[in-house]
Amino acid sequence: MPLGCPVCGEAVDAPERDAGRLLVCPHCGKWVTLVREGESAPARVDARSWLRGSAGQRDGIAALVLGVLSLLALGIVFGPLAIHYGSRAMNDPDQRRLGRIGRCLGLIGIGFMLFWVWLLFFR
Repeated sequence: MPLGCPVCGEAVDAPERDAGRLLVCPHCGKWVTLVREGESAPARVDARSWLRGSAGQRDGIAALVLGVLSLLALGIVFGPLAIHYGSRAMNDPDQRRLGRIGRCLGLIGIGFMLFWVWLLFFR
């Protein structure tokens, strides 16, 4: 049974075992999942779908990422940003947990940074 490209509809010369695999179509050049004739293409999951999410969701994720960065480096820069985005995420009931965690990590990151400054320069 021949395999086809769900984008351009052209038949693709590929072995039967490649059905369902992600390959580059030789006709249209797009990454596609090869399908058998008469079958529909599987639903695609967009890895960047969180970018189209709610503002609260983006703020919650940003708060968490910035909070972790504040622990690792430049807590004086990333910490306040994590607190800011965490406070904004608190407006979305589904993102309160991420916002709270991001704010806590931002505060801890600022504390670590101030501790290191004190340890290096004032001790």
